[in-house]
Amino acid sequence: MRCKNPITSIMLVMLTMTGGSLFSQDPGVVKVQPTKTPPTLPVLYRHFLAYQLHLERRADALKQAGKDGEDLRTHFQKRLGFSNGEFTKIHTSALHLEKALQDKDAEARKIIKDAHAAIPKRPLPKGFVIPPPPPRLKELQAERDAAISSEIETLHKNLTPDDVEKLETFLKKDLASAVTVGTLPDHISQPSMLSRRGK
Repeated sequence: MRCKNPITSIMLVMLTMTGGSLFSQDPGVVKVQPTKTPPTLPVLYRHFLAYQLHLERRADALKQAGKDGEDLRTHFQKRLGFSNGEFTKIHTSALHLEKALQDKDAEARKIIKDAHAAIPKRPLPKGFVIPPPPPRLKELQAERDAAISSEIETLHKNLTPDDVEKLETFLKKDLASAVTVGTLPDHISQPSMLSRRGK
């Protein structure tokens, strides 16, 4: 299951393409390996909602090709034991959150692209210091986090307490093992899906 946060994935590519070459030029630099950190509940919600939309779109593509993709569409619904009406609320939240994050992610991609363009091509000039991430990225991440929290709150209002408990138990016990958070800068709070569990 891969559902990367665009801010994280683009920033990591930028850091890898630049910082990696810096490390290779200086044998005295020790690389720090990322450590696993348990994902927070908002991170789990974000990945769950995004992956549900991914499964629905795969199901639609299969249907257009004359194949049956309903197992994909209803995979999580069946695991949670939700009725069609209950799961419609999950679908609605997933679409709403996706829309809320699109503009922020597009802005982040542009900022990162511009920042990356300002870094000289490899090999980097001797003594060149890679500038810190632009401050707006941290603001965008805070705005993304607020949008995710707001959608979780809305979902909690729309679901029964029992359904919320079922969902969060699933997220913590089943989905959490497929998500890892490495050592990243403060402004990056989203992890990457690393395994294909839950498909």
